[in-house]
Order: sequence, then C-alpha cells, then structure tokens
Amino acid sequence: MFTPKITKERKILRVEITKAFPGAKPKEIFDKVVNEQAPVITFRTVAEYCEKPEIDTDHLADIFAPYGVNDPFISLSQWTEFLNDDFADYENGIKYGEKLTEKQNFILLKFMGILRTKFGASMASRWNSALARNPPNASNTELRVSALCRIFHDTNLPFEPAEFVDAIFAFYDEKLETLTFDQFSQLFAAYP
Repeated sequence: MFTPKITKERKILRVEITKAFPGAKPKEIFDKVVNEQAPVITFRTVAEYCEKPEIDTDHLADIFAPYGVNDPFISLSQWTEFLNDDFADYENGIKYGEKLTEKQNFILLKFMGILRTKFGASMASRWNSALARNPPNASNTELRVSALCRIFHDTNLPFEPAEFVDAIFAFYDEKLETLTFDQFSQLFAAYP
C-alpha cells in the first residue's frame, strides 16, 4: 500500500487525472467522471487514466487504500482526499483543536515546515518517510506519536519533546497514541 512503486503510481495517476481536467476542482472532476447509475466512481472508470502512463490496474486497490477505499467504489470524499493529497487544498476546512497556545502553534508551524523540506512534496512520500520511524513491530497503517517524537528530536528545534507532544495533543484535542493517514494530512493542511 505504501511501497515506493505504489506511491509513485499514485502520484502519476493523480497527475494524469488532473491533466485531463485542467483547472477543475475535485468535485467538478468527480461529477464529470461519476457513474450515472450510482454516485460513486468505479475502478473500471479510473482504469482509463492508467493506460497512458502504463499503471497496472491491479494496483488500484493499493493506490486508493490510504483514502479508505476498501472496494472498487470511490465516494466523493475519498476522491477529493485522493486528488488533494499532493496539493494540500482540502475543500472541507480543517478543524483542529482550539486549545492551541501561540507557542504550541509556533512549535507545530516550525516542525511542519521542516517535515515539508525533509520528506518531500507529496503527502504520500511524507507519510512513508514518517512511517519509517515507527517501531519495527508497529502497524504500517498508523503512525505512532513516539515516531513523531523521534523525528522532532532529529530536527533540533529549541523546544522540549514534552512541549511538542502537548502541541500534538492540543491540535487534535485528545491524547493519541497513533495517527491515521487522514489525521497526518490534517496536520499538514493546517500548516501550509
């Protein structure tokens, strides 16, 4: 699901689809591509965008897996998340914890800026790079907060790890042990 090949194919597919509909927003593309019988896009419909860049259509399940697609049907919200992944242009405004202090906001702003530079432009590559810091026995579908702490430590920002963890908890307005891909994406979208 997050192998370098699948990550690359995901990005190529996203670019191929957006090239076919220049300047269109994800919802507009969805409305043009959607199946007339049902309000979803099928893998069969997406397969036509795989032909030119020679993406194996058997990989579509893995390409769309980070967006919660468990069957060959893609909903509008999943489609929007897929297309916005590289562009950090989320249509459904990001709502995050209102309990962030100015200092916590500053810590997260600096941290996210470093991650953008260090881990690349696409959300998938950032996610893969962050997952590489998970403990060896951890799931590859969730990012441990301890892995984020390791990354934070490597950035050499002049703040205590406890301050960073408090900022993460305040951002999500709850104490978390792990982050999903969606939560990780929300963090990046909040600090463009």
